[in-house]
Amino acid sequence: AEHTSGLISQFPGAVSPETLLLVATALVAQPRWAAELRTDDDGMLILDDGLQTLVNTEAAGLVAVAKPFSRDGVDVISVIAAPEVSPRDVWRGVDEVVARLNRGALWHGECPDGALADGHSWTVREVTENFIAWEVPEVSELRWRSRLPRWNGATRSDLTAAPGVAEVVAALAAAGPALRGPSECQQAATAAYDESGFTAAAVTTLDITTGVLEFVERTFDRVEITFDRPHAVIAIARGGPWGGVPVFSAWVTPGD
Repeated sequence: AEHTSGLISQFPGAVSPETLLLVATALVAQPRWAAELRTDDDGMLILDDGLQTLVNTEAAGLVAVAKPFSRDGVDVISVIAAPEVSPRDVWRGVDEVVARLNRGALWHGECPDGALADGHSWTVREVTENFIAWEVPEVSELRWRSRLPRWNGATRSDLTAAPGVAEVVAALAAAGPALRGPSECQQAATAAYDESGFTAAAVTTLDITTGVLEFVERTFDRVEITFDRPHAVIAIARGGPWGGVPVFSAWVTPGD
């Protein structure tokens, strides 16, 4: 809760006596729109500016895109395809939209097929509206508007089989036999979209439990040191600009 601004209160991973290693990340994104979206009579959010366009994708065909302007350096993109397009293909289409945005090739008000006509999720109508004198658009200018729903949701996901997880586990296991046990990756996520902005948080955990270890008998002498009196602890940074600098020290009094 502390690291997700109170958005996620329960840790998604499980810690047991067999847990040898637990890696966790917390992510919070709370971009606010540059201008608050207004609401129509049906309760839908109305976007009159931002980036609104049509994109012809290989995976999902012609899709509509709406992206409000944000004050916080985070792009929140809504993408809609024809109803017969599968979710898998829509997400592949989203990848294409994002790739175009990343290379600066996504423009407001594009009509890939030439003259803009009604489509699977948009209509084109001649309307008469009142404008402030200095905001009157050119006669030939198309005015774009998107109606977006408020929404919120939370989910817990098993990401053990997600791309990249196996590679991380393999890299950790290379550190030693003890880290070659079963692994599990879990995520808790929550998000909301409203007139003020977008809010999302996710906590992702990766844990590795005890593996099957080989045991070999050896005979040796053991030296056991018992720290049951006051003693000092110091930590020194190694490498980088902090190399050699003490970063932590404490006087430890057992029993206090």
